Amino acid sequence: MGQEQETYWSLSFASVYAPLGSRSMGTSVAATSLVQMGGENPLVVERLREPVSRALGNRRAFYSVRVETVGRVGEVLVSILGHKGRIPLLFAQDELEPGYVHGVVRDTVDRFGF
Repeated sequence: MGQEQETYWSLSFASVYAPLGSRSMGTSVAATSLVQMGGENPLVVERLREPVSRALGNRRAFYSVRVETVGRVGEVLVSILGHKGRIPLLFAQDELEPGYVHGVVRDTVDRFGF
């Protein structure tokens, strides 16, 4: 068996102490959060990085997201870990369109106040 390689992405490092309306590293204070993504398949992580980070990016909270392929037909498990617990989301291969993933992540996090 080969070694597994993990890929992590960290987004939006603006300071919470910056004056209201100021910009730090291109991100407004209102959009300050930290989203860390990782997984064993860098192609799947890269494919989901943008829609997941868009869905979680304006929440002013830290999220750790783990992306894994599971099952024989290539389903993708997206586990979102936040300060209130963990939300597992399972996507079929044909459900990995960026708009759909963004909507499911955003609506689920909103629904559970996560």
